[in-house]
Amino acid sequence: MRTWFGLWIGLTMAFLLVFSAPVLAGDATFTDDDDVTLSSCVEAAGIAFRNGADVTEADCIGITSTVCMATAEGQSTLGSTQCAYAEQAWWDMLLNARYQSLRSDLAPDLFATLREAQRAWIKYRDADCRVRYDFWEGGSIRNPIIASCLLAKTANRAIELGDLLDWTGG
Repeated sequence: MRTWFGLWIGLTMAFLLVFSAPVLAGDATFTDDDDVTLSSCVEAAGIAFRNGADVTEADCIGITSTVCMATAEGQSTLGSTQCAYAEQAWWDMLLNARYQSLRSDLAPDLFATLREAQRAWIKYRDADCRVRYDFWEGGSIRNPIIASCLLAKTANRAIELGDLLDWTGG
């Protein structure tokens, strides 16, 4: 009986994580100011890097969520979680735009391989961030932890796809 109860609790928690995280992410959208800040940072980092500076798009990760978390609203657990999800939404938008560009830039068989890799990466990202969430079971920090993990992994994947896009000349 105890095993079934533990399984039921685990499945319930998995259900809540899967269905509550997107709701939080959906509620926390990036603002026009966030879009300008992140777009400008990514563009400036690209220019600086091409001119030999030791600056990359990775230096832009967290730039708007950190500012958001410094506000009165962003200092609560829910607020900091929403700040991270809002920035993650921007990086996810960039990731998807780059992925779509690669769809037209890569040969169909190569894009099929990328699609397989992308699907595997999504599973990895979700599972790896879930470990951090589960580690903090019972703690209110778990929500900001998973939001920050998803932000970092999504941003880094967007950057990787940007590198691949640069290699195609796109």
